[in-house]
Amino acid sequence: CRIDNCESCFSKDFCTKCKSGFYLHKGRCFDKCPEGFAPLEDTMECGEGCEVGQWSEWGACTRRNKTCGYKWGLETRTRHIAKKPPKDTIPCPTIAESRMCKMAMRHCRRGKICVQEYVDVHDTIYYLCILNKRGRLSSQ
Repeated sequence: CRIDNCESCFSKDFCTKCKSGFYLHKGRCFDKCPEGFAPLEDTMECGEGCEVGQWSEWGACTRRNKTCGYKWGLETRTRHIAKKPPKDTIPCPTIAESRMCKMAMRHCRRGKICVQEYVDVHDTIYYLCILNKRGRLSSQ
């Protein structure tokens, strides 16, 4: 076997068991696992870490669940965990981020509650507005 620190090989270039104190990863032996992989002490192998999906688009700029009435708000984007790590060996990276944003409508129109519905491919923002029967903004 030509693999450094290997105790048992499948072939001359592929290790199946490393010497004591070394971790097996893709047919090679390491004193510590490569980045993105976690040491599995019970098998002395390097297991895959957490995998996350792509970031979503930034959400609506809101404050207290409103898209108007304030100068500044927060917008958030998320991503899902595509693959959990074995036995929570490597913590997953952040799956939600928020940033400050300037509200599209500083003042709310009397009698309407507007929430951002969607943004088209030309970055035009569309709102869904609901008329309050009392002519006042509800406290949503």
